[in-house]
Amino acid sequence: MKKFLTLFFLGFTSTMVAQQSNYEMAWKALSENKRSEAASLLSAAEKEPASFPDAYISKIYLATYNGKEKGITDFNTAFYSVVDNPYPYIYALWLNQAVMGPTGKKAADHQVKLAELLIKDEKAPGTLVGSANYQKGMHMLFSNEFEKAQLYYDAIGNIRNWQYTGPFENLSESGFYKNYGPPDHAEPNAVFTSLTNAPVKWITPTAEIKDGWTPVCYQFNNQTAVVYAQNFISSESDQKVLCNIGASGSVKVWINDELLISESTERVTEMDTYSVECELKKGTNRVLIQLGFSNSTYPNFNLRFTDNRLRPIPNIKGSATYAAYPKVNSPAKQLKTILPFAETFFTDRISKQPSNLVNYLLLADVYLRNKKVIEARNILTKAMEQAPGNCLLKMKMAEVLIKESNRTLLLEELEKIKQADPESLVVLDIDIKEMYDNQKYEDMEVALRKRISLFGEDETTTGYKILLLVQEKKYEEMMKEAEKAYEKYPENAKIVEMMYSIKKEVYKDHKAALKVYETYMKHNFDYGVYETYAGILADQSSKEKALDARKKLVDALPYYPNGYYNLSKYHYTVKQYDQAETFVQKALSIAPYNENFWEQLGDIYSEKQNKASAMDAYNQSLKYDPNQYSILNKIRKLNGQSELYKSIPQVDVARLIKDDVLAEAKNTDYGYYYILDQKDVILYPGGANEEYYTVIIRITNEKGVDQYKESTLGYNNNQNILVEKAEVIKKNQSKIEGERNGSQVVFTNLEAGDILVFKYRLQRFAYGRFANEYWDKYYFGSQIYASTTRYNLLVPAGQPVSYVFSNAKVTPVIKDVENFKWYSWEMNKITPLKNEPLMPVYADISEVLHVSTIPSWNDIASWYSDVCNNKAEEDFEIIALYKKLFPDPEKKMTQYQKARVIYDYIQSNIRYSSVSFRQSAYVPQRASATLTTRLGDCKDLSSLFVTLAHMAGINAQMVLVDTRGNGQKDIILPGIEFNHCIAKAQLDDKNYYIELTDNYLPFTSLPNNLIGSIILEIPSKRVSGKSDLQLLVSDHRSRDMVKRVMDIKPVGIDLQVQVKVSKFGNLSSGIRNTYINLDNDKQVQEMEKTVASGYKNNIKLDQLSFTGLDQVNDSISYTYQLKVKNEVSEIGSLNTFRVTYPDVVASLDNFTSDERSYPVEYWTYEDGDLYETIVNITAPAGKKFVELPTSENLQFKDMNFSIKYTLKSPGKLMITRRYSCKRQNISPADYPAFKSFFEKIVRAEQKFIAYK
Repeated sequence: MKKFLTLFFLGFTSTMVAQQSNYEMAWKALSENKRSEAASLLSAAEKEPASFPDAYISKIYLATYNGKEKGITDFNTAFYSVVDNPYPYIYALWLNQAVMGPTGKKAADHQVKLAELLIKDEKAPGTLVGSANYQKGMHMLFSNEFEKAQLYYDAIGNIRNWQYTGPFENLSESGFYKNYGPPDHAEPNAVFTSLTNAPVKWITPTAEIKDGWTPVCYQFNNQTAVVYAQNFISSESDQKVLCNIGASGSVKVWINDELLISESTERVTEMDTYSVECELKKGTNRVLIQLGFSNSTYPNFNLRFTDNRLRPIPNIKGSATYAAYPKVNSPAKQLKTILPFAETFFTDRISKQPSNLVNYLLLADVYLRNKKVIEARNILTKAMEQAPGNCLLKMKMAEVLIKESNRTLLLEELEKIKQADPESLVVLDIDIKEMYDNQKYEDMEVALRKRISLFGEDETTTGYKILLLVQEKKYEEMMKEAEKAYEKYPENAKIVEMMYSIKKEVYKDHKAALKVYETYMKHNFDYGVYETYAGILADQSSKEKALDARKKLVDALPYYPNGYYNLSKYHYTVKQYDQAETFVQKALSIAPYNENFWEQLGDIYSEKQNKASAMDAYNQSLKYDPNQYSILNKIRKLNGQSELYKSIPQVDVARLIKDDVLAEAKNTDYGYYYILDQKDVILYPGGANEEYYTVIIRITNEKGVDQYKESTLGYNNNQNILVEKAEVIKKNQSKIEGERNGSQVVFTNLEAGDILVFKYRLQRFAYGRFANEYWDKYYFGSQIYASTTRYNLLVPAGQPVSYVFSNAKVTPVIKDVENFKWYSWEMNKITPLKNEPLMPVYADISEVLHVSTIPSWNDIASWYSDVCNNKAEEDFEIIALYKKLFPDPEKKMTQYQKARVIYDYIQSNIRYSSVSFRQSAYVPQRASATLTTRLGDCKDLSSLFVTLAHMAGINAQMVLVDTRGNGQKDIILPGIEFNHCIAKAQLDDKNYYIELTDNYLPFTSLPNNLIGSIILEIPSKRVSGKSDLQLLVSDHRSRDMVKRVMDIKPVGIDLQVQVKVSKFGNLSSGIRNTYINLDNDKQVQEMEKTVASGYKNNIKLDQLSFTGLDQVNDSISYTYQLKVKNEVSEIGSLNTFRVTYPDVVASLDNFTSDERSYPVEYWTYEDGDLYETIVNITAPAGKKFVELPTSENLQFKDMNFSIKYTLKSPGKLMITRRYSCKRQNISPADYPAFKSFFEKIVRAEQKFIAYK
């Protein structure tokens, strides 16, 4: 085409090899951050035909880095019209100000011109032509030329006229993997179940946006959901075409029920990102799209059928009317997605020119246009291996990390840019923002002047100037600066808003103020500005003009239901109910599942005295959001009923206080007791629930005063608290309200004899899978006396509810209340629990009510499987780590060895963090996020382990845990009350539970509080099956053992002792945790303090050394020597001493009583499985042992103790002591025998060793 371009492609290699070109030297300068030098070299390189394209593009990147890309306005003439194939470059740099610029009204003529050139360019790929039509259409729209905009939108060729259904649940992006029914049911009368459990059908909105993309946010007002769209397109013949889609979210596409496209990652992509060949049949073809999105305000898609050049196929029409279509019944095909043309182009360029770094930037930008952040990071990482200091690459990497929401690595990258290029634009902007945030205004002013001197003034510097002047209270200067900004940037909506405020508030010129907006709106469109303008007119009593402005909005955007809704609200406020109804009905014709629109309609009907229609509308609203307590009350008000909680028998507080007899209180040691402890629960149809608490407390002494003088009324972050009463009733019957701040209550001058009364209500706002379910646990008994404890539950008639009353037989009173079932459990004058050493927690021994509406534990497990499994995606970091851990795929390793490698990496590199702001309830963060931040809580670490284990071919799964400290009856009925998470792995046909939050714990060991804990195993991608609640039993865990050898030599009246200890399993973790970060002197001090606790006499410890302290092996060993003073007693010719065993297996400190009321929680006393101690005693020279103690073997159930005395020679004695157990609880009935067993052990270990 062009001579120099031909030379470039033919002679590139020889030219580059022959000499160090200006282009190469420019990139060398860029890698050394010599930006001025690089700019000069790039200018020279542009004049050389061989390097021109790359030099010009590199100039754009450098200008962008310097914030001066707007100054490049010759792209069309200098590059587009000159280079033979400019299209991949245009695609990569699409939104750069030097090329097309951001979507909206274009800031420069060359941007508009580029769109026009592409639209007419017969050689341009159809994706670029379609995108150019979209950009030109948006330019016309935001220029307030709607009709012209539509001409360009129509040329895009996207399919229109869709039906929709939804919304469905997409918690943690799990909805992608679910079939909610629409793939199997295209018929108009099909009914599905939405995320609020409402019945939903296919809907056909009366108006649909026609700008090239199809948003679903107008039909559904959810920011996280899965929705479906279907279309019945007509084809004039059987034809093979390309099916292309771009979307913001995860996406699936079916043609005639055959799945063609399936992308699980939620990305914001460009047009035609996913493209496959498909066949359309003559006549009707069904197209179905599944779109999943999370925290998205504008989820949308663009579907086009094109030829191989990506040009729209003519005469393919979309229809929202159901028609019969040919269903594909053959097995699903493995269709390969066609990569975007620019992606293929730059991948090829890099393979041919691996040292030309601009191609890496371009390919990264191609990836970023479709949010392929893993691929973008990968290609930039390769580039940075060649030029690690290059700030252009670093800045692009920072852009990738922003899109990835990887804050940790982003801060690291920005800090590197700061160090390498402190006067770069990005660094100055960061510094200025930090100075402003930290109120360092003088420093900010200096930095701002520096930025302006280096990079000139722009809208950013203008904004900072104004902010600075406001903080310095220089209002006159601020207004002058604002007026200058308005003159310079009259189309900046924020500056327009500021100018309006100045005209109105400062100059008091309302007419001029309105003129600011009116001038802006002549050639600009901004929905927010129009709404503000209409609101201003209404405030100024220009209601007709305000109404006219809002009508213009709905005329311009007939597909936007909120426009009609706002008009309805306007007419409602002025009591024009017919007009209000007309407009809200229009809103509902577009979005029939919007709860706000139905509530508005209900309010209108209520005002029109149409009770039946109002009730229907309100009930419809509740279907789509059950957590609307105001509507629940509106319905009851329409029925002439009071709020539902008032149907529960009201508490006569005065009578209860009067009837209370202090002398009957069975335990007042804690300083207070309950006259009444009552909880009322109302479950509404659809899932909303309220909890009403009535608590009356008598303060009996100063302990109670300290307990309640500052009180907190507990509630969760998904609840709203309404405090009705928090008062103290004094002895003279006067009532004093507590000082309240939210849920905090302070009672001043509280004293013994006072009575506290709390009455408050909690309203729950829950969404998702279990939003309409309820589970609860209520303690009737405790160590605090309660005169009356009551739990009332009001459940919709027909609502299944399970209940279990543990440790007591209490039958509820059940009766009908309106269309509800009323359950009431009550206990009076319950004997408080006694305090015993090592007693079980309240959940295991107290009277506890459990209730739940969830059908089964498998429902919980299935839900959590959906939540966490897609967080285990194999991201860039995960793939790179796996290759690092297992560099040789051919190396033979057992599954146990592989799992050990993964475990050791996590334990050595990731730290446990339970900081609340980092957590997201039960949802783990992505495994890659755990890896990059090197922080994670229990579910994050477990998810990372499971992800890597799956990659290694290991069956692994997450396990939810309610740790042993909460009791073995803490959870009985289905609910979500777990407090920990671990992993389970099947390794070489053996099952292991893996704890990952202890960095010093050996592989396959378990902490003491997990053994026997309540668990729920969660299905994974490799492990399926039903799940049920169970207790954790681990037959293959590493055993917790202590093996000790003690060599004792009496020296006079002292003992010289040498000790060697090996601790295994969980017991080794405590040693590592205590000693690993101490120097040797402090290690000796700490060990001496520990050992001394077993001796009555003074000791001196030295020569302490560890083996395996800094390695998380199965065991840890250590040796030490000590001298025990005055330990040998002389009785005539005999010398005697007792052997002190450091590992105490039996102590009577906690077992002084002869009987017990509650079991002994033996696991809280003992954390070892086996203790083996060998004591070698050497008598002094010339002495021999006499009167040896009798060896003993003792047993109680699964506990075994033995002590054996073996005389090796007259002066050498060996004692072998062994104790093993299974850490089982001791029942009250077995307690006497258990105590006797322990007494025998204590006596056996207290026997003297004698020699003479």
